[in-house]
Amino acid sequence: MSTSQEMMKRGQEVMEKKGVWHVEPSAGTDQEFADLTQEVLYGGIFGRPGMSLRDRELITMAVMVATGADFDRLYNHFRNAHLLGITDLEVREMIFQVMFYAGWPKGASAIRYFNRVKAGEKRK
Repeated sequence: MSTSQEMMKRGQEVMEKKGVWHVEPSAGTDQEFADLTQEVLYGGIFGRPGMSLRDRELITMAVMVATGADFDRLYNHFRNAHLLGITDLEVREMIFQVMFYAGWPKGASAIRYFNRVKAGEKRK
């Protein structure tokens, strides 16, 4: 099995743990982008040894909150955090921690997005 195939396989394993069953092209992307996402992001970065998948996900969510990611970008992260052992309280505390460094409006948006996900709202 080539390194690329191994990373694709590891990427699929990581995605399943995160509750992502497949990466499909979305608006404005294509299959090559989806394949790179599975291979490099999930297989290469999220699949690296040295840090738990749980901690990587908390960091990812924190960066996304800090950079002002929208509801659609945060949706799967907030919806599936519990699959990695991250509690709702931990997500809320992460948002509160980040908002004092990244800005109140970003925290306000993130907590609204999190509450929408917890209330069962679907992504468009």
